[in-house]
Amino acid sequence: MYKLFPAVLVAAALATAQTKPKPDPEIRSCIEGALKRSPKLSDEAFSVTVASSVATFSGSAKKQGSKGGVYAIASSCGASKVINNIVAEIPKETGGSKKK
Repeated sequence: MYKLFPAVLVAAALATAQTKPKPDPEIRSCIEGALKRSPKLSDEAFSVTVASSVATFSGSAKKQGSKGGVYAIASSCGASKVINNIVAEIPKETGGSKKK
């Protein structure tokens, strides 16, 4: 029994260390870097702020699917919550009008 006690303490310490939130500047830097490296998101006009581990995105997306891509990035960088204020641009129709 006594031989297991140090292992339990180590496991508890590791679990506590893993749940400690990252500092906001570190989360923001991670997100910004991931956005720049992402082939699908690097050309989007997103900005991000982080406060109390909550990542808030704003800006506009050229493609509807790009808006949702920020959730996985923010989560992987340590954000506890994501507020997505990104607006997807709706392409204007080109050509003539359709008559029925």
